[in-house]
Amino acid sequence: MTSAFADGWIKAGLPANEPEDISRAIATAALSPDLNGCTLWVSGGRFTEIENRFCSYEGREHWLGKENNEDWAKGAEFLKAGYTLPDQ
Repeated sequence: MTSAFADGWIKAGLPANEPEDISRAIATAALSPDLNGCTLWVSGGRFTEIENRFCSYEGREHWLGKENNEDWAKGAEFLKAGYTLPDQ
């Protein structure tokens, strides 16, 4: 992620994932047979299996949970504003 994008994300109050957050989600999925092949949403150290929940429930909050749903909505607003890639 470029520094300008990351700075904007943080200024918007969105949670940032650390490498440990992602590795914890990967390790949990690898060690849990019921998560084999599932999709995990990782947000600021929290992770939620979303694929099965998405297929079973209507409404993002039902399958992401309240906090992750709020993060998703904030992230969508941040991305709607647009992001210009730096000159290469």
